[in-house]
Amino acid sequence: MSAENVNALGQVASGPSETMSQKRGIPVHKDRLRRRNVDAGRRILDLVCICIALVPALTVTLAVAFALWYQTRRWPFLRQTRMTASGQRLRIHKLQTLFRTAAAPRRGAVFRVCARNSRGRSRTYETTRFALWLRRWRLDELPQLLNVAAGDMCMVGPRPLIPYDHNRWRAGESFPADSPAGITCVYELVRHRGDDPVRRGRWDRWYLKHRSLYLDVWIIVRTALMFLSPGSPKYELSEKCGFPPGPERMDSDS
Repeated sequence: MSAENVNALGQVASGPSETMSQKRGIPVHKDRLRRRNVDAGRRILDLVCICIALVPALTVTLAVAFALWYQTRRWPFLRQTRMTASGQRLRIHKLQTLFRTAAAPRRGAVFRVCARNSRGRSRTYETTRFALWLRRWRLDELPQLLNVAAGDMCMVGPRPLIPYDHNRWRAGESFPADSPAGITCVYELVRHRGDDPVRRGRWDRWYLKHRSLYLDVWIIVRTALMFLSPGSPKYELSEKCGFPPGPERMDSDS
């Protein structure tokens, strides 16, 4: 093989590596190292939060589960299929607050509500006032700490949706393959009323773009304060907190 052919083959082999070695002006190996450090720090943060909240969360969960069993005489725990932002299926733990009409609760006032199942089919369920109160304050999601302990979820990240809502709201949107599913997210802090899928997707992308340990700690603290102060208004992210402007601010400035 001639020297020219050898040089040509060397240019072809080195070309892609040189073009891929720069990502946002950062070498690939340094970017991978930074991501590993951030992921390791986020995992440590999750374990610290679990150690702090283990005893109170376990106490509240067992008390709530016993109250649900006392009212319904049914097993209060269930596993539900959800989908992460990247489209991966996930089995999460929850407290059962909606019941089929054939197995109506035996104690407490009974309310009939219409909700969609994981396949998007509208069904009529029966529930109690206590179960509705649990759903309002998201206490039925406390068992998801088990998913965090197992490493399937994080404390902070885009909320996993049921397959029907995922296919309806996140269809055609691209999220990183390593997008973590979380118990709380930034959208839970900035939304006011109802559930806007457009705003949810924009805030999820904003979080995945600017996520850091500082932002995760801030979201965890704000979520705890929101539960401790029910009448407090929703928090707004701003440059005063040390974060980039949110998607609404960026749209208004453009």
